[in-house]
Amino acid sequence: MSEMDGYWERLAAPWLRHEAAMEALLEPVGAALDAALGLSDGEAVLDVGPGSGASLLRHCAAVGDGGRVVGIDIAPPFAARARVRSGVEVVVADAGAAPVEPAGFDAVTSQFGMMFFADPAAAFGEVGRNLRPGGRLVFVAWGPRAQNPLFSVAGQVAAEMFGPAAPVDPDAPGPFGLQNASRATALLAEAGFAEVAATSVGLTLDAGLDAAGFARVQTEVGPAASRLKEEGQGEARHAEMLDRLTAAFADYESGGAVRLPAMVHVYAGVWGPT
Repeated sequence: MSEMDGYWERLAAPWLRHEAAMEALLEPVGAALDAALGLSDGEAVLDVGPGSGASLLRHCAAVGDGGRVVGIDIAPPFAARARVRSGVEVVVADAGAAPVEPAGFDAVTSQFGMMFFADPAAAFGEVGRNLRPGGRLVFVAWGPRAQNPLFSVAGQVAAEMFGPAAPVDPDAPGPFGLQNASRATALLAEAGFAEVAATSVGLTLDAGLDAAGFARVQTEVGPAASRLKEEGQGEARHAEMLDRLTAAFADYESGGAVRLPAMVHVYAGVWGPT
């Protein structure tokens, strides 16, 4: 196994262990994205960063037997899982480096797969080249961290245990790389998209887990898990993190389940002449 293969395996493994819980948590995000995307029977759609494949299944249902769904993911373990679940082609590649099929799709979409490009304007242009003239790009990205307790609560707990995380550029590639809607829409226009728009959507995320169960997931996936790995802590510190997260997420528990407010941006644009 190469160094990069090992990196992707380590990244994907926790998510795949908790696939059902994470997909349940993000189901409202997918619903908001699909409503804006509005796929029709017979359309061809490219999904950027489909992860473990839930979005591919939704797209297949939307376009029917006469349509076509293709995924592209940079992480081989996710691509493999998505391919098995959906039965569709999933290309292992960087979507921001080159198109999968120039002018081959009616729509390109992504659920949290577009925030990681080092040069987003250039990458958006390459993504756009997959679209036929007049084709549409519709994707979702996280809004500001402060409006997403999924990240801010776990991040605060980690900061209390280990000290503040190193400061980062708020526009750096990562989960919040497109939190600034004005900047993101300008980048899309620079890349060649017209009719660019951003819609902020408030949601409630619910994985169906109580505070203790949700905390266990967060010790493996997300900012708290990342800090645990960075700090190289042992079982005692892991147990402390679990206790602290359980207490923090208990404030959001209702009816036996943690329900978190969230805010995402749904971005849309049309490629080339309409």
